[in-house]
Amino acid sequence: GCHDREEKDPDFSAMRALGVVPVVASGNDGRLNYMNYAACLDNTVSVGWVNEFGIVHIQSNVEENLTFLAPSDLTAATIPDNGLYETFGGTSGAAPVVGALIAIGRQIKPNATVDELIATGRSTGRLIDDYEVKDLRLVDFLAFSQTLAGLPVSAQDELTYEIDAVTSL
Repeated sequence: GCHDREEKDPDFSAMRALGVVPVVASGNDGRLNYMNYAACLDNTVSVGWVNEFGIVHIQSNVEENLTFLAPSDLTAATIPDNGLYETFGGTSGAAPVVGALIAIGRQIKPNATVDELIATGRSTGRLIDDYEVKDLRLVDFLAFSQTLAGLPVSAQDELTYEIDAVTSL
């Protein structure tokens, strides 16, 4: 369950009312129908993780209320002591991708509300069905940006993957 719902959710509601978009990683336990705290709260934007093929990563927590899926394990600049570039994986690596989506949305349409940005992101996201959880939304930066700017959305090929085997653990 989502503990402290009554205690902390009003804080996130107040943040949203101020225009802050609380983006939270769903967790990396590979659980179906479960998200870690605070991703499970109503007033947060929860983010799961897909691999480079747009398939939900086996370690990503997902449930029907998951707000977005985003890619992770992207190569990014890092602290020079660690080398010039590293990958940053997991749902914590996917959450900043959604933060970037929201930031771009604010640049395109500065007067957009938090709810409008989230709704536009979901409506323009690519539909992904996981093994048990259906109707998940993978961020689509191009369609999101075009929609907010009032431009026609470019047609894109659908990503279709079929589950061809199920393993019982």
